[in-house]
Amino acid sequence: MFSPLSRKDRALLVSLIVLAGFVCAVFFHYYLGVYKGFPYPRNTFLIDPTDARMDFYNTFIVFQAGTPYANPRIAYFPFAGVPFYLISFLPARLVLISMLALFVAAVAGLLYRALDFLPRYERLTTTAILSFLSYPFLFGVDRANIECLLFALLCGFFVAYRRNYLKISVGFLACATAMKLYPGVFVVLFLARKQYKAALGTIALTSLLTVVGAAVSQGGILSSFHGLRHNLREFKEYFILTDVGLHFNSSYFGLIKIGIKAFHTLPPENVSRLLLPYTAACLGAFALLSVYIVYCEKSFWKQVAILSFAMILFPEQSFDYKLIHILFPLAFFVRSAAHERRDVAYSVLFGLLMIPKAFFWLKDDISISVILNPLLMTLMLLLIVKNGVSEWSQGRSTQSRSVPAKLATPARV
Repeated sequence: MFSPLSRKDRALLVSLIVLAGFVCAVFFHYYLGVYKGFPYPRNTFLIDPTDARMDFYNTFIVFQAGTPYANPRIAYFPFAGVPFYLISFLPARLVLISMLALFVAAVAGLLYRALDFLPRYERLTTTAILSFLSYPFLFGVDRANIECLLFALLCGFFVAYRRNYLKISVGFLACATAMKLYPGVFVVLFLARKQYKAALGTIALTSLLTVVGAAVSQGGILSSFHGLRHNLREFKEYFILTDVGLHFNSSYFGLIKIGIKAFHTLPPENVSRLLLPYTAACLGAFALLSVYIVYCEKSFWKQVAILSFAMILFPEQSFDYKLIHILFPLAFFVRSAAHERRDVAYSVLFGLLMIPKAFFWLKDDISISVILNPLLMTLMLLLIVKNGVSEWSQGRSTQSRSVPAKLATPARV
């Protein structure tokens, strides 16, 4: 598990794990569904097939009507509806196909570009496996959540950021953050480069887009923010305080609820008491990780991995379509020219995060994946931080030993 790998070996190892995991999951659920005759959830690793793509349809209906908060279980920020207002005259099916086509292009384009060191045939094959057979991609297409659009915006951000097009990168990141707040974690990348104006610009533009999104919604700014507050409360009561949100969830809060429920009953009022200390702990942890990225971590893929894991693990609710953002650190990892002894461990962990894990169910359609995914991300976080702190401390020690003796000698009085 601890040996350096070439870029090609990294890519092939991850793709083999993804391919093997996909094949095993397909055969497992096909056997249970067809030969054993078991209904949902045994016959698929995705959500109930009768509910396919309903994240999109439920959302587009209220966006098309200009009433984004008419459905109390939809709690997107006001700007999320703006792209859909502009094309609300189109049939819902055409909008869905267009959004998914953009999503497919963004996923495949990201990985194809990252794998440019492979021969053409291997590059195409590896891209296809990591893109179209990975669990986060399949789950994203199945749900058709607007996370697909958000992923495309973040692709634009990373392309612009890597090419030092600061204003363009700020625009993409602000649009993504104004749709769903958590992409704002990537502002830390600007801070790591001491690009403070870009960081402040992202915050300012996000705020502006939020106000604009609220203004163009039916009822105006006050009505929009009132609707958002109401729906956030409804979302909390329906998904976070009950077991409804436990399935296909990869957050720490879900893991905590499962751990407590294994020993005690947990009524909603008791879950509510956990929210404040949990939020405070996550904010503190994110602050520490941000400081670590700014001052210690120099590897770009590791910086992106830490931030991507944080925006999945820390919110109280993280449905599995958010796992698609793990493709960003994965792409930068396989492309990285640096080699280190933990390459095998990182490759295996990335591969395991990309495969379905619904081989055992805790209750109803709550599978073992709600435990495994947070633990896998935590393990990689610990490996990254441990290695980074060790290298940073060694660098400090080497630097102190290299100080010339005449500078280290106290001056005589």
